[in-house]
Amino acid sequence: MAVMGLVLAVSYHWREYAWLESIIQGKGVGMKRDPLSWEGISNKILRYLVNDLAALGIIHALFGRKDYLRLGWWVMWFGLALLLPLYFIGLWLLPPAMSIALSYLHRLIMNPVLLMLLIPALYYQSLQDKQQRS
Repeated sequence: MAVMGLVLAVSYHWREYAWLESIIQGKGVGMKRDPLSWEGISNKILRYLVNDLAALGIIHALFGRKDYLRLGWWVMWFGLALLLPLYFIGLWLLPPAMSIALSYLHRLIMNPVLLMLLIPALYYQSLQDKQQRS
């Protein structure tokens, strides 16, 4: 179910075919809307929440432990409270020449990279817990 949520989030991102029209017309891929408009900001926040909630669902499905899920929540809120505002501030203040740095920050935030990196760490932790019990 959580994997399906991630698939739906990706399809939501590509719901408009403006990127395809831009390529066909030879304009390259670009945003039609201002990313700092209320619509752009709310779209990013919604995408962040959908992606990370789906990733939390995967963590819950894999491990089923409340302490792991709680750690995932903390990571999700860290991204929402710190990284996402930094991204918007960067969009507002940085010149277009710095767009490559913002591109990497965008990928880190919009894709549930931080939560997906938790999965191998949590798996290793669960193996360590099993070894200590035996």
